[in-house]
Amino acid sequence: MKYTRTLLSTLVAAALALPLSTAMAQGKTGTIKIGINETLSGMFVTVGLPPTTAIRLAIHEVNEKGIKVGDTTYRFEPVIVDNRSEGGAAVAGMTKLIEDDKVKFVFGPTLSAFANQTQEITVPAKAIHISAAGSWQSLGYLSDPKKPLLFGTQLPLTTIAKIDIDAMKVLGAKKIAYISAD
Repeated sequence: MKYTRTLLSTLVAAALALPLSTAMAQGKTGTIKIGINETLSGMFVTVGLPPTTAIRLAIHEVNEKGIKVGDTTYRFEPVIVDNRSEGGAAVAGMTKLIEDDKVKFVFGPTLSAFANQTQEITVPAKAIHISAAGSWQSLGYLSDPKKPLLFGTQLPLTTIAKIDIDAMKVLGAKKIAYISAD
């Protein structure tokens, strides 16, 4: 929770670099929209619910006091999209968040198949996009200088595979086949 709170505080600082219409500063208070595009229904619901719940709890905790920057107190407004475990819905949801809701900070999707598609929307929009998509590392997205606002929260898949394989060897496995779900 501390990591998420720190991340949300960093988003406030980044929001101050945006035009006032984006941060929606209104005198002594301001609202910053935080987009969440996750699998909240469908076959991958178990992947999307935990991060969505954690982000909503962090937003609630931060909003209890707000974040004071200068003489302005900011609060976060979650804008949540259910991508229904479908690639097309993930893209449509991200388009809604970026174009209609004017969100500049997005969490998710967690699944690489959806995150890979949706970053095609957030990158040109210069939105901060945070995802646990494992393939972002292996595809080079996180080291691409043209994509400086993509942030991954998961270890690279090769690191995860090594940890899993080493653990299986400790348990006595002699031959291991590894297939990643992401």
